[in-house]
Amino acid sequence: MRAWCFWPRTGPQVKFTGIHFDEIIFYELPKLERLVKDYFEGRAESKGLPEDEKWCIFMKYRHEKQAGPIIEDLCRKEEGIMHAEKSLEKIYRSYDKYYRKMSIAKNNVDMFYKMKNAREEGQQEKTLQIARNALAEGSTPQFVQKITGLSLDEIEKL
Repeated sequence: MRAWCFWPRTGPQVKFTGIHFDEIIFYELPKLERLVKDYFEGRAESKGLPEDEKWCIFMKYRHEKQAGPIIEDLCRKEEGIMHAEKSLEKIYRSYDKYYRKMSIAKNNVDMFYKMKNAREEGQQEKTLQIARNALAEGSTPQFVQKITGLSLDEIEKL
């Protein structure tokens, strides 16, 4: 099994416990950064890079807009990287579609509960108005309780 480990300028800080590797390859990120910088300054081409460095550049810089040209170049020249990019794009599109569906479903549920709460509040307000009107017409609190379902305490507060 091969493990690729990346570390910043401070040096490697990797622990492997209970795992057997036939080969461990360490890549220094500053060197990859220099390779990308040289590419943009016209001093290097992606053609001359070893395959593993191309993959490292693809994985590290794929999401950075300013690295778009080198990623496109790698995709054009390396079939494996091109397939990886297409697969990732398909996954992202699927995720975006799933996210939109979940957002719509959440909005529908939120709207349902808002409408339910509004209906309940409206029903409660209607019941209180009926109780007020009945009391204003001279009905007894017990009669108002019977027709509205309100407690005597609630009726007395009106």
